[in-house]
Amino acid sequence: MKIQSSQPIHQAAAYKKITQPTQTDASIKKDKVEISQEARALRTNTNEARETRLNELKAQIDNGTYKLNAEQTALSVYQSWKSSGLL
Repeated sequence: MKIQSSQPIHQAAAYKKITQPTQTDASIKKDKVEISQEARALRTNTNEARETRLNELKAQIDNGTYKLNAEQTALSVYQSWKSSGLL
């Protein structure tokens, strides 16, 4: 049995219509990100706190008073690996 359509199928024309761009490059809006003053201040405070803590750790290491908690370090590594799916 052979079935023939009474109307031709214009698949190629439909495909061409879909693939043509709908907007010109000039009319496409670009993404823009703005950081608030509060976020900038928070970043500055965080950087200052991080730098202070880093200087404290460096001083402890230089003095030989820095104590590494091996169990806590191992637990942190394990939890990080577990949460990322490595384990």
